Amino acid sequence: MRESEWSDGAEGSEWSEAGRGQPYGDRFAGLGIRIGAGLIDGLIQVAVLLPYLFTIDLDDAETVSTFDPVAIMIALGSVAVRGWLVAVYGGTPGKLLVGLKVTRSDGLTTPPGSEPAFKRAAVDLVGLVPGLGLLLSFGVGMMSLYYVATDSERRSVYDRVGGTRVVHKQYL
Repeated sequence: MRESEWSDGAEGSEWSEAGRGQPYGDRFAGLGIRIGAGLIDGLIQVAVLLPYLFTIDLDDAETVSTFDPVAIMIALGSVAVRGWLVAVYGGTPGKLLVGLKVTRSDGLTTPPGSEPAFKRAAVDLVGLVPGLGLLLSFGVGMMSLYYVATDSERRSVYDRVGGTRVVHKQYL
């Protein structure tokens, strides 16, 4: 068995950090490829929301600073769609296009199912907290970048909340 594979030893089962010299570094998705997947997802989301974005009057401070019911529905819809995509297909379009899959915490079971998928998607709802949403969203993003860059299993905040891992499809 290669060092980067799952090891089920007598002392318990755990992932090995070895294997960084392999084609994709290791079985867990690193920072660069996850940022790329996120950019693809962001472009898709902007394309879908473009008609609504043209209706927002950014010069009107009251419109920008208050809760827009349509914006809340868009945020909830986005969480629902991303949760469903991960629950059913094992990833968002961006992750699937770059060869990634979201798994349960075992690193093997994909798609992870509804509960883990919707938990990880629900993290983005912190953006709806009045007055603090933008700051909280930024904090979640920065913490996720830090965790993916430093954690041996490359787990982001989303993975920690959902009990998931993001792996290269070739390892499944």
